[in-house]
Amino acid sequence: MAPGALDPLTKEMLYVAVSTANGCGYCVHSHTAAAKAKGMTEAQHGELLA
Repeated sequence: MAPGALDPLTKEMLYVAVSTANGCGYCVHSHTAAAKAKGMTEAQHGELLA
């Protein structure tokens, strides 16, 4: 992931949202794991999927 204005966690959370919208279960799982590894909390995950 290239450096930019958005931090790595925010990018992963965007990837989770897009993967969810696209219906890609594999992508959702992999990006959720990556986001959690980057510090996403359960509260953030819940709001992301709401």
